[in-house]
Amino acid sequence: MPTRTDIPVLGLLLLVACGQGEDPPAAPSPDGPPPPAELEPEPTAAGQSAWAAELARVDERIAVHTGRMAERESWLEGASAASFLQQRARLSGELSDYVRAEELLTRAFTYAPEGSGPFLQRARLHFTLHRLPQAEEDLATVEAQPLKPAETLTAIADLRADIALERGQLDVAEAHWEAAEAARPSLQTAAALGRISWQRGQFEAADALFVRGLERYHGAFHEPVAWVHLQRGLIDLDQGDAAAALVHYAEADAALAGYWLVEEHQAEALLLTGETERALALYRDVVARTGSPELQGALAELLLEQGQEAEARDLVAQADATYAEQLALFPEAATGHALDHVLTWGEDPARALELAERNAELRPHGAALAQLSQARLAAGDAAGALKAAEEGLATGTRSAELFLAAAAAAQASGAAEQSASYLAQAQEIDPSAALEG
Repeated sequence: MPTRTDIPVLGLLLLVACGQGEDPPAAPSPDGPPPPAELEPEPTAAGQSAWAAELARVDERIAVHTGRMAERESWLEGASAASFLQQRARLSGELSDYVRAEELLTRAFTYAPEGSGPFLQRARLHFTLHRLPQAEEDLATVEAQPLKPAETLTAIADLRADIALERGQLDVAEAHWEAAEAARPSLQTAAALGRISWQRGQFEAADALFVRGLERYHGAFHEPVAWVHLQRGLIDLDQGDAAAALVHYAEADAALAGYWLVEEHQAEALLLTGETERALALYRDVVARTGSPELQGALAELLLEQGQEAEARDLVAQADATYAEQLALFPEAATGHALDHVLTWGEDPARALELAERNAELRPHGAALAQLSQARLAAGDAAGALKAAEEGLATGTRSAELFLAAAAAAQASGAAEQSASYLAQAQEIDPSAALEG
């Protein structure tokens, strides 16, 4: 099944994003909540889903800003168009939207006077695509500029806090977002603190923060509302409560009906609650609409369990090819998702280890270190696997997945008592957690 190790601020698009829950399907899901809307809501056409209507409104804004950019040779308009393209990518699940955003930003720089340009917007795009060094380079350029309005200083600090969270520096990120919450409370500040509490295993506090953030949102777009409900469901799922997750997913669907990201999570939870036929039908529908390799893998697992090996293997082969394309296009963003796939389906432990080492070097947070632990154990390095899991726990992350990785590594190292302790901690979070074999 799709893992819940990165969503997203959503965030690739299955990406990112969805906050801590996971990154999005063909690119990162939002790693944080979507930005507030600037548009007035428009009526949905007959027969059109809320998701399709929202996508159409975003397309309108992209067209407006792109047109103005060409007419006025304005880099500011290019930055706005690129921002809406990132929003479109979250909604569409299409990597091509990130490609277009990059192209627009490149063109915008040609209109900007020397030393100026959409550095901050490009830093946000780099962050979304997990290019943390490049994001920091652009941030440094903005910081070096002599005159910076207060909102620019705030945006720089916010993005640096998000980068710290990606690097497993929970205390650094928390200090910033607590100060931001006190100074300018918003959906963004509450959600950021909610993600940190979530990573610390403080699930009730995390849920309360997401609720608080939702109460503050009054924008025209529905995506932020759907995103918050999705996070709340993922919190339940991390604790092994798929039935509770489905309640929140239904709220997300009510906020933005037709959104494939919500529907794929519904499919996962339906499967966990034993509604196999409904899950299968929903997986087939979403896979057909998105071509997501992550969802192809999830559907393949289900089909394999039902004895439909030929179709399952065909889906795996399709996912293999798509991940290869994604790794060539956006390697930093695709690595974690490709790693999940290789760990599940790959027959080359060395390849999984290569991807896991690369991912953890770039983003050494708890989820990436749990993956590294799994890859090292699969490659026969029990001691290294235990070291990676304990490094993940040292970040302050508390998840059933990380404790299970530590338990498996300790068991393979011959430390039975230590393994039992880690397993018990995993089961305190998710009572269904168990070691394989």
